[in-house]
Amino acid sequence: MLDFCTIQVFYQLSSFRNWDTSHAALQNLNLNLSFNFVMENLGDPNNRYIRANASFTDRNGVIPNFPFPNSKFHLVFLNCHVALLFSPPTNLLHVMWGMAAFNEDSDFLIIIDRYPGRIHWQFNYYFAFYSDFRLTSIILYNNVTSNTLSIVCHTCNPPQKITNQNDPSILLKKLIAIKQRTLPDFRKHCNQLIQDMHRHSIYFNAFGNRKFWGIPCSPRHCGLDTPPTSCPISELKIRLNFTTISSFRNRIGHAVANQIFDGSKMNEWFLMPGTVLRSSWLKHSITFRKLQYAIYALPMELNAKSLLRIFDVWTFFILTLFGSCFTVLIFMNRDFVFAPMMWAISIFLQQGTCIIIKLSEANKAIRLRVFITYVVILIWLFNAFFVGSIFGGEFYSLFTSNRVPNNIPSNMQELVRAKEIPIYSFLTTHIVVDENRKVSSLKELTIPSMLNAKGYSPEFRIMLNDLKARVEWSMGNKFEAALRFSLDKYFIISSSEGRLGSLMLPWVTPRNPFGVIFEEYLGYLTEAGITDMWEKNYQKFMTVDGVSLYHRHRVEQGVPEKNYTNYFQKVVFGRKESNSPEVSKEGDAIRLVDYHELQCSRQYGAHSSNDATLLDTTFHHSHNFTAS
Repeated sequence: MLDFCTIQVFYQLSSFRNWDTSHAALQNLNLNLSFNFVMENLGDPNNRYIRANASFTDRNGVIPNFPFPNSKFHLVFLNCHVALLFSPPTNLLHVMWGMAAFNEDSDFLIIIDRYPGRIHWQFNYYFAFYSDFRLTSIILYNNVTSNTLSIVCHTCNPPQKITNQNDPSILLKKLIAIKQRTLPDFRKHCNQLIQDMHRHSIYFNAFGNRKFWGIPCSPRHCGLDTPPTSCPISELKIRLNFTTISSFRNRIGHAVANQIFDGSKMNEWFLMPGTVLRSSWLKHSITFRKLQYAIYALPMELNAKSLLRIFDVWTFFILTLFGSCFTVLIFMNRDFVFAPMMWAISIFLQQGTCIIIKLSEANKAIRLRVFITYVVILIWLFNAFFVGSIFGGEFYSLFTSNRVPNNIPSNMQELVRAKEIPIYSFLTTHIVVDENRKVSSLKELTIPSMLNAKGYSPEFRIMLNDLKARVEWSMGNKFEAALRFSLDKYFIISSSEGRLGSLMLPWVTPRNPFGVIFEEYLGYLTEAGITDMWEKNYQKFMTVDGVSLYHRHRVEQGVPEKNYTNYFQKVVFGRKESNSPEVSKEGDAIRLVDYHELQCSRQYGAHSSNDATLLDTTFHHSHNFTAS
């Protein structure tokens, strides 16, 4: 079991005089063994655990004098890590808090109690503050007066309030002796014991939970793709057998509502050494995606008259004639076809109306007549819908699909040279380190960093300088700006330069049920794709947040409008429109404009962005600039 393991021994030389050995002698010993010894003399004032003094922290759990240069532990083998602690005189809490601060949780922490009855108060203190600095190690306890090795399982028994710090019975209740039959699968057995929370309490902190239009706690509505159980509370109760409480006492953990963390906050909460208070991910929403520059373009304004030339006088005459004939046939057979006709119409309109068909005369219900009746009804419905759509946006968009204008720039160089097309950058980065100011992410960060990088051709650098000069920075609400852009776009071909390009995708126009819901900008943002929102949790969150802010702003101005929450969320998070009757009417016409959008990703360690996607300990900015 210990082959190719690191055995880290915590001791004080005053109690083990014969353990004194030089570093060279210890390394020579390790070379001849199948495991690695690391000796931690806690009696040495230069020892990193002593210098860290993890028992002294501020209210946020940060150690003021943490020895960062000595924080890395490079002597751990890949197989396993076992820590051996002799106490007393070694302070149990000093080592356990230090392990949390150094992020050096061993697989097994074996505590040898040399003088039983002296360290139980330290265990009680650890149990009381388990939720703040808990170790991931499997803690084993051995009393030198016996040969029994026990698992210290804080959650295996019902919760017990610790009223007396010196109560020795609490530790005894949490010890589970290791039996011979569990040794072959020892780690699995320990994990099963530790993960059974046995109705312990967990505190739920709802601070920072964002809600839009009174939506209840739901990560999906908050822009985070998590399972349908939605709230962290539900998941904890169902999966881990937790109980939620509002008290700060006698709890073993805490849960925080889904939040958006930038790189510095992630590093501080989960990865930064020197912090005793610890948190862990139960479920997270971070996605690892590589973003490229992408260029969008809208079609030129098309001539509607040329599209309707195919519908000459004969076409309208034939459609009207067929519709009239089918109407007459249905009217003449109204007693027979009324029920199936109503059934077909209800199914077509997705109303789900249940109608029971009762035939008055059985000899008339021949299969041919029933078949002809349904054919007539379906043709009549199709004809009515087809003729009615001529006067609506669905029919117009049907015959404007896949028509790409010829004078749209095909790459970035052509876009920069097209002086008649202005280019706007919407993304803003707030620099708080030095100047505490807001700047254009594209002009002040992305393009300069690319100009300072190596590997780009001189022509490409000239193009970047021209692009920087052309870009106009706008700090306006993206949601408000979306009204100026139409629905449809296509991706222009990739650039020859590695980081500046995009995938070639077809331009397809869907049915456009504009309706009143689009007149107040909601649908335009979703369908125009003014920013690349799909599958990026942070951008989804900021999109809905922008909609909420703009909605409240319009209400404060006294502009009457509907609550578009349900429809908009269905479009944003479901990535598809709803063709329901209330949103199928045409709204006001929108002037089609040439439209370009560029997306890029760069890494910055000292800046925070309002349009970021978390990537491990760093974060990427997704920059968008628009030409119209």
